[in-house]
Amino acid sequence: MTPNDSKNSIHRFHHRLPSTLEGINKTVAELTDFIKEIELKTNYFALIFLVREALNNAVIHGNKMSPTKQVQIDVVVEGANISITIRDEGDGFHWRKWVDRQPVNPEKTSGRGVYALQQYGYSIRYNDKGNILHLNREI
Repeated sequence: MTPNDSKNSIHRFHHRLPSTLEGINKTVAELTDFIKEIELKTNYFALIFLVREALNNAVIHGNKMSPTKQVQIDVVVEGANISITIRDEGDGFHWRKWVDRQPVNPEKTSGRGVYALQQYGYSIRYNDKGNILHLNREI
């Protein structure tokens, strides 16, 4: 994206994936290609890490890796803003108790997802049910 294009351009990435770890890997690879194609100027590690963490949560915790359920990701880059929406077909979760939570014991293998999302400067919103995550950040 050249400096003149960045203020007025809109780039979109949309993908539906099965509730599998392989589906996450494929989606992350395609998103990485998209980011390179549009020459997005951002912290690639942080963006890919956050998307992978959110997709893991949706597949593992939201859809419980059910072969009949899918996850949808939408990424919109508009000017100097990136918006990411991830939705699963699960029952949702009680996100309010996790949003203001302090970091958990680093020896635990789960429970750090929301905290990790907050550490990279993205605003985080969930729908009331807790099965749609919205991430937004100025880039």
